[in-house]
Amino acid sequence: MKAGFIDRKLPPRTAAAFMLFGAVCWSLSGALIKLLAWNAFVIAGMRSALAVLMLMLFLKAAGRRLALSKTIFLIGIAVSMKFVAFVTGNKLTAAAGLRLL
Repeated sequence: MKAGFIDRKLPPRTAAAFMLFGAVCWSLSGALIKLLAWNAFVIAGMRSALAVLMLMLFLKAAGRRLALSKTIFLIGIAVSMKFVAFVTGNKLTAAAGLRLL
């Protein structure tokens, strides 16, 4: 893939809607994690499943395909560990209310 190559540009309103939805989800995540009575691993798994769904919708809207490699796989492992740490930290501390931006 060439640098700067884009299969299809998103309309500005669609791109803004994706960004707004992502910002709202990011802002509410800490407070919503604290409200759930689930285990931190279950929450992290559900959050990751939702992230995969959103990624696939974004890639479809952009007309692109997911390319897998060893590097992407290792990055996925690191991100999943970060999710578990983030959710566990929110469950074990009283600072989750401060996550609401």
